[in-house]
Amino acid sequence: MKSLRGLLFITAITMLLPSLCDAANWGVSFENKIGAATYSETYKPFELKGRADTFYYEGVVAATYQRPKGEKGVVERIDFGMPVTPYGPEVWKVSGRRYQTDDMRFWGAKTNIEFGYAFPVLEDRLTITPIGRYGFNFTRFSRTNFTLLNILRSSIVVNENCWVHHLDLGARITHYASDRITFRFMGLFGFVVSDIAHNSVLGSITGDGGYIAETDFNIDCRFTETMKATLGGFFGLQHLEGGESDTAIWPDNTLTTYGGMLSLTKQF
Repeated sequence: MKSLRGLLFITAITMLLPSLCDAANWGVSFENKIGAATYSETYKPFELKGRADTFYYEGVVAATYQRPKGEKGVVERIDFGMPVTPYGPEVWKVSGRRYQTDDMRFWGAKTNIEFGYAFPVLEDRLTITPIGRYGFNFTRFSRTNFTLLNILRSSIVVNENCWVHHLDLGARITHYASDRITFRFMGLFGFVVSDIAHNSVLGSITGDGGYIAETDFNIDCRFTETMKATLGGFFGLQHLEGGESDTAIWPDNTLTTYGGMLSLTKQF
């Protein structure tokens, strides 16, 4: 599995190389995603359910290789994101009855390498771009201030690290309303090819895969030939099938994020 993940990453980087020499079509952007996150875990045999809702922020630096309006051809994007949340309450229930509460937060690092091919339609007003993507993310969940059955309390900190690799397919639709205003919609769906969790108390567990779904809608406003601002919204869903080891259980879990996005882009 490690060799497969390495091969996917090297292949993606190699595909980027031909366009690196064409600096004129590259743009670098800094994106701010602000919204909310919901994290839930479920283990059906015990009717175990956990849920936490919290504020969500992600800073993203992205480099995009794009085609001028009305021109077809390969487009590419590579991005690096760092999501973070504050501590928030998490509630665990068994058969509908609360048995544990704690404070949970998470932070992490994400990278995506994306390739597509732009097909202009309706002359230079509309472009459809099928895209494929390789993605990797690392997330650390930290829990503290445990209360069990309203009796036992502990301030110990328990960390759980998760590593996820995924492959996605989707499309982007771009509408050029004018020389300054552009509307963009993107949707992606993919499958998790590797998911591993390491709990600081329970040890490591390999999951059974899962799926990823993402969508966003953005409005670009170009100030000059080389500068633009973007305002939009995003939604992301990551569902992981958990697993079991000799000493521990990793429940199935779902992370949902949504909110608004503001970014600035410098075109070269």
